[in-house]
Amino acid sequence: MTKKERYAYFSVDVEAAGPAPPYSMLSIGAVYTGTPPAEFYSELKPISEEFDPKALEVNGFDLSKLKVTGQEPEAVMRSFSEWVKKISDGKRPVFVSYGTFDWMFVQFYLSKYTGEIPFGPNGLDLKSFSMGVLHLQTWRETTEQKVMDLIGLKRDSSSVEHNALDDARKQARLFNLLQEIRSRHDRTKLKV
Repeated sequence: MTKKERYAYFSVDVEAAGPAPPYSMLSIGAVYTGTPPAEFYSELKPISEEFDPKALEVNGFDLSKLKVTGQEPEAVMRSFSEWVKKISDGKRPVFVSYGTFDWMFVQFYLSKYTGEIPFGPNGLDLKSFSMGVLHLQTWRETTEQKVMDLIGLKRDSSSVEHNALDDARKQARLFNLLQEIRSRHDRTKLKV
C-alpha cells in the first residue's frame, strides 16, 4: 500500500523586467503537477518604470502595453494564492522551478501584495533535483536541455519559449518524469 502524498507540487515560471525584485514581474504561469492537472496564468501591470532591455528582448513584453492590458499585481497575487490553497486541498504546497529566479519574484510579490506565502520559505529547484535523481556529477550537466535529452523528454513543438505558462508546463512534465525515475530506484538500499 502506498502512503498518501502529503504535498502538492506546483511548477511555477515568471517573466520579468529585470534580474531581481524590485524590477516588475510581468507574467506568472503555474501548473499543478498532480491529478487532475490545473493551470494558472496572468500578465501583470508593471510596478516600476525600471527595466533591463535584455530582459524585455528575451520575453518580448512591452511595458507600455502591459500598463493598459496587465492586471493589478495585488489582484493577481491574491487570486494566485487562493488558487494554490484551493488546489492543495489541505496538502502542503511546494514551489517547483528551474532555479531560484522565479521563486524570488513570486515570494516578493506574495509578501508585498498578500502578506502570506502559501509555499512557505522553501522551494524545490529542478536543477538540484535532477542532479540527485540522475546522479549527475557537475552543475553543467543540469541545464534544462541536457536533462531533457538525458531522460528522453522531447520538446513540445507548440511550446513558446519564455512564455510563463508554457515554461511551467515544460517544467511540470520534467518534474513528473523525474519523480517517476526516482520512484523506480530501489529505495530499500537507502538508509533514511
